[in-house]
Formats: sequence, structure tokens, C-alpha cells
Amino acid sequence: MKKIWWITGIVLVLAAAGFVFFRVRASGQASTTTDLVTTAVRRGTLTATLSAAGTVRFGQSAVIDWQTSGQVGDVYAKLGDQVDADQKLAALDPNKLSPSMINAKQSLIDAKKALDDLLNSKVQRAQALQAVDDAQKALDDLKQTAAENASQAQLALADAQQALKDAQKNRVKMNYPHTTDPLVIEKAHTDYLLAKQTHKEALKEYNKVKRKKMTNPERVQALNRLVTAEKDMNTKFAIYNWYLLDYTDDDIAQADGELAVAQ
Repeated sequence: MKKIWWITGIVLVLAAAGFVFFRVRASGQASTTTDLVTTAVRRGTLTATLSAAGTVRFGQSAVIDWQTSGQVGDVYAKLGDQVDADQKLAALDPNKLSPSMINAKQSLIDAKKALDDLLNSKVQRAQALQAVDDAQKALDDLKQTAAENASQAQLALADAQQALKDAQKNRVKMNYPHTTDPLVIEKAHTDYLLAKQTHKEALKEYNKVKRKKMTNPERVQALNRLVTAEKDMNTKFAIYNWYLLDYTDDDIAQADGELAVAQ
């Protein structure tokens, strides 16, 4: 029985609390509705202000990492400039570089100088070798020219010696008759007589056809035979006379002149 009363008391307390809560809420809503200000609807500009605390920075930025420590000496761009890739922006003061950086620069200068010296020495060596080659070639050319000149001189000497021998031989034979052999003279005479007979026969044949036209084949052949026979007869007659006659004064004078030139 006592337990029932206990439960009943709790229910009553909860009911009273709920009543008080709803009463207070209804009173607050009524008060809020009473404080509202109303106006007519119209078009206008809505302005909203946002305020906050913080640090302003660029939309894009970069951190420059130097390969060595030092003090900036020159700046090649100013705030807001547009720069290109690989463009130099700033440089360290060379007078305030670290000792290690100064030593590295000096080492680079020394290495470049050593490289230049090595390249120059190679160029000088190549030039010296080229000069030696040119001198050797000039010497070889001189030797070749001297050899050719010596060969030509020897050939000219041989020709001169042969010319001297020929001139001496030709002059010596003029001290004697052309020939003293009667058989040689007889043969020369016989050759002349035969050539003379041939010429006589050719002339006879030509006289038979000489009144024909100049383009007549028989006349042309006869004329050719006559001219050949006459030439042969004159040659044989000159040989025969040469064997019979001594050398003339003109022949001896010409031989003396050729001998003098050869000497």
C-alpha cells in the first residue's frame, strides 16, 4: 500500500513540472512575437560584412633556398614584376661570401686557367708538328726538283755530247770524197738510168691521154705515174751526182759552224 502511494506521488510531481514548463514556454513565445518590427516588402541592396583576425599573404608565393649562406648584394626584380623562367632575381654580395665559397670560386678560376693552358699547349704542339711537316714537304719538293733538274741536265749533256760527236764525224768525212768505191758509183748511175727510163715511159703514156678531160680516170692515173717517176728520177740523179762531186765550200762552212756550236 505504501509503495502505491510512492508511485502516485512521483506521477503528480512530473505532471506539475510539465505544466510549469509549457506555461513558461508559451509566455516566452508571446513576448517574442510582441517585440518584432514589421515593414512592407521592397527591392534593395543587401550588404553583409564579414570581419576576422589573421595574416594577409599573396595567392602565390615561393621560398627561395640559397645554395650557400651570405648577404644579398643585388636585387634584379621588384615587388609586382613579372619574371621569366631562369631569370636571375638576386645575387649575393661577393665581398661577404663565406670562405668556403671564395675558395670554391678560386678553385674554379684555377681549373679554367689550367684547362686553357692545356688547350693552348696542344694547339702549340699541333702548330709545331704542322710546321715540321711543311718544312719536310718543302725539303722533299726541293730534293725532287733538284733530282729532276739533275736528270734533265744529264740528258742535255748526253744530247750535247752526241751532237758534238755527230758534228765532228760529219766534218771529218768532208776531208775525203763522198765515196771512192766504184761499185757504189755504178749502182747510183744504174738507179738513175732506170728511173730515167721509167720517167720516159710514164711521159709517153701521159701524152696519149693528156687531151682528155682533167677528171678522166685514165688521165689522172697517167699523171700520177708521171709525177712519181719524175720525182724518183731527180732523186736518183742527185744521189749519183753527190757521189761524183766533192763537198762544196758551203757544205764545209756549214759543217764547221755546227761543230763550233756543238763544242
